[in-house]
Amino acid sequence: MTSGDAPKYITPTGLRGKRYWTDGMIRDLLGEPDKTAPNPHYRNRPPMRLYLLSRVDAIDAVLDTDALREARERRSAAACRAAACRAAATRRKNIPKRAASCDLECDFGGPLEDVRQAAADANGESPEYRQAEYDGYAGRSRRRGPRHPGVPAEDRRAVNYLRHECTAYDRLLDEMGTAVRPILRRRIHMEIARAYPELRAAAMGMVG
Repeated sequence: MTSGDAPKYITPTGLRGKRYWTDGMIRDLLGEPDKTAPNPHYRNRPPMRLYLLSRVDAIDAVLDTDALREARERRSAAACRAAACRAAATRRKNIPKRAASCDLECDFGGPLEDVRQAAADANGESPEYRQAEYDGYAGRSRRRGPRHPGVPAEDRRAVNYLRHECTAYDRLLDEMGTAVRPILRRRIHMEIARAYPELRAAAMGMVG
């Protein structure tokens, strides 16, 4: 630097961004700033700390800049992972609240007879066949039997049809996970019971 050259300075932001320095390195290797200046962007903020670039260059000459860069990348990756974990934990914590208040998109409107017929068509079975099949399972071991042996087969199929085909149940499970199944199932079955009083006993009996 000649006598006519003005000294050049670098800010802590520049040291962290371009030189891969940490705040600890700035504090331990440079100490107090060589100069301060008003913050050009925020007048109410503390003055900027400025360090002579010649001092920084002299220290950088004996530092392993590749190691500094790699260490910074590791810190950045670790911070991103930690942030992602925190965000995921927050989402998991909020999912039950969402499940308890989300739009179920219930589309109940047809008479119960139509619902029963649609359920039969969807299963490709006659009501008589389904009842016989159900009764057969109910008479076998509990492990192989139906989950709700006290619910008539026709009502069970109707409730299942309404839940899967006339609400957003499956999509919401895909979005929020199976942990919210009891919440969604109870809410939907309550809506089914309101829309079809004849299915109230079956709907509420199938909540669990």
